[in-house]
Amino acid sequence: MNKVSKIEKRFILAPMTRCISKINGCPSKQLGKFYVDQVKNGLTTIITESCAVNGEDARGYLNGSQFFNDQHAKSWAPIINQVHKHGGKIFIQLFHSGRLTVKKITNCNPISASALEPSEVPSFWRPLFDQKIVHFQTMTKFEKPKKVSLGKIRKIINQFRRSSELAKNVGFDGVEIHGAHGYLVHSFSTFDANQRKDIYNSKSNLFSSELIEECKSVLGKTLLSYRISLHTVDNPYAKYSKDIYNIPSLIKALDKAGVDIFHCSEVKAGENMFGSNESLLELVRKNTKKKIITCGGIDTLEKIKRLDKKGADYFAFGRSALSNRDLVKKIISKKRLIKFEYEKHFYETRN
Repeated sequence: MNKVSKIEKRFILAPMTRCISKINGCPSKQLGKFYVDQVKNGLTTIITESCAVNGEDARGYLNGSQFFNDQHAKSWAPIINQVHKHGGKIFIQLFHSGRLTVKKITNCNPISASALEPSEVPSFWRPLFDQKIVHFQTMTKFEKPKKVSLGKIRKIINQFRRSSELAKNVGFDGVEIHGAHGYLVHSFSTFDANQRKDIYNSKSNLFSSELIEECKSVLGKTLLSYRISLHTVDNPYAKYSKDIYNIPSLIKALDKAGVDIFHCSEVKAGENMFGSNESLLELVRKNTKKKIITCGGIDTLEKIKRLDKKGADYFAFGRSALSNRDLVKKIISKKRLIKFEYEKHFYETRN
């Protein structure tokens, strides 16, 4: 992912949960076509939707992608080949849902850094039903998770390592670790979700660092990205506090551990975090010289140029890519984008 002169060559597809994979976690023909079409339409790099690193507690969505065995790896090979054939690159995003899932999906108790329930903020993914926050697919409530044991921590890190090795062997250009939005990896870095007293406490950054080191050990020259955010699925209004979530310390630890690219997910890319006088992009840029992807409501060429000046190397488009098939052309020609609507664009593009 070398920086090039034409700004449109730095446009990429952000990871988006589509819920159209097969029951066994392999990508459907529709999902594969979606990724290939995005390259045909001008996006140069694809980051896949989050793929669970096991078939139990890591799963966050019905018909979500999974990636932890040879069958999963082989099922992605044709998609990778097609993306490459059309001149694009493709990264796979790996994740563990942590406490942001329900028993009806995992068939077991959700787990998290600490036994703390998710925040009670409703959204499309977590609607309010019968005075309770529920999962948008199962309509069952989120429960208090179990605290992850030390043995389980080692097992999960090994699962990410195994999935990374599979990704490299099947031909992905890179792996992205989902360390954002309140999922398991993110939960270990913030005191709001991690109140452990052991070596994996929220200030140590040990869980994320060990995970990155293990993944990098099998990836070699294959690129490793880390997605980071302040906001979470259960709290889009999170306020930044260094005492609660020490982002500079985390970035420095991950940089040292082997991250090649930092992917900043913001509600509005480049705008000040709630409770701060700077954006996540600017804060990350201050603490690393590595490449940075910025994402979050990017809809004009002028905004992209401002983000470029703030230190972004690449610009990721998510929901706007669903509502605008000619996204790249519209951005470059300064045409207004069609606003994304969940009922129209999320559901229609899955049928």
